[in-house]
Amino acid sequence: MHRTVRLVCLALLLLYLAAGAAEGSGTVLVEYSCETPIEGVQVAAGAPDGSHYYITEAAVDLPGLPEDSMELLVWSMDIRFDEEGAGFTPVATDGRLGTCIRSHTRREQYHLAVQAGNTVFSPMVEVERGQWYHLELMGKYSAPDSFMYLLLWRYSEQGERTDLQIFTNVNRRQLNANVGQGASLIRLEPHTSVDNIKVFKPAADSLTLSANSDLVVAGQQLQLTVEGFRYGIPLTLQESVSYRIYDPSGALLDSPEITVDSSGVLQAAAFVPDQEVIVEAVDIGGAVSNPVRVAIKSNSILQIVSAGFNREQTQLVDLEVVKNSACDCPAVLVIEVYNPEGSLYERAYRPVDSGSIPIKEPVFLPVGYALPEQFDEQWQLAVRFVSSLD
Repeated sequence: MHRTVRLVCLALLLLYLAAGAAEGSGTVLVEYSCETPIEGVQVAAGAPDGSHYYITEAAVDLPGLPEDSMELLVWSMDIRFDEEGAGFTPVATDGRLGTCIRSHTRREQYHLAVQAGNTVFSPMVEVERGQWYHLELMGKYSAPDSFMYLLLWRYSEQGERTDLQIFTNVNRRQLNANVGQGASLIRLEPHTSVDNIKVFKPAADSLTLSANSDLVVAGQQLQLTVEGFRYGIPLTLQESVSYRIYDPSGALLDSPEITVDSSGVLQAAAFVPDQEVIVEAVDIGGAVSNPVRVAIKSNSILQIVSAGFNREQTQLVDLEVVKNSACDCPAVLVIEVYNPEGSLYERAYRPVDSGSIPIKEPVFLPVGYALPEQFDEQWQLAVRFVSSLD
């Protein structure tokens, strides 16, 4: 009878953005397309994307998040500063002001400014009346690690975003660090034109993956570190990253013997043979990191290279093995047979004189093990070496 033998070789040493949308948006929490009329605004045609937009004559508070948030968020919109004092402000439910974006004239120059007090303005960059911009505030309000970036693009005549400018350490007004209350509402100031208003959790548009070594021994761990960026700004990734493992040919590996957990720890099982794997980090928004190559080194004294069967495949005749170290300790070949249900059917042992095997030279080790009569392709044969160092 011709039988196909499934062999598992185990060796035991008795001692492993483009993110989301184009602008790097993750989960969108608030969105206004500015197509539907609401109280306090006019709807006009001719936004940069060809749609309608809102024009305010007086200040308007748009409902936003269900509650004030101190999380990392992006407050985003297309905006045109039609008159002095135009702009917007993220606001808390009790009226406390976040970053106050305003148009402000200083020395006859019309600026995008941040209002830090009743009469205190910090000019950021000169802007033009009648010109559309895309503006984003990215950061955290009121948290102990509170911070804020301002990102500004200019729209071209073709409706494309150009000339990105990034400003750091932007004033957070009354929602600075340790206030204990974030923002939820969106206040549009008078004489402001806006479109595509969003509040969303940012996703990384690029990831950088690194490891503290390019080698891990089977049975041990290797720490991987991933850093996320959005337009070059570092992001805290938290639980938004997963990992993929490939073999050198690029085929995806899905093996419980080689894994990477959510904290970036690569674990190689104790019995895996020498091999190389490639690891990539993937953000929930779709950004993919650089590949990192890791060599996994077997920890066994005797490593199985190949197995020899008789023509009828009824007997394990021999094993081709390589000795990896100078240890001459006693060793045993453990042979296990599993039935189709995965239960152990039989276990056999063969003593091995490891001292007679040369180092790093393949040798054929006689075995002479007869497979059970009912053994077929549904059964499994597993072999491993165990030495006295265990």
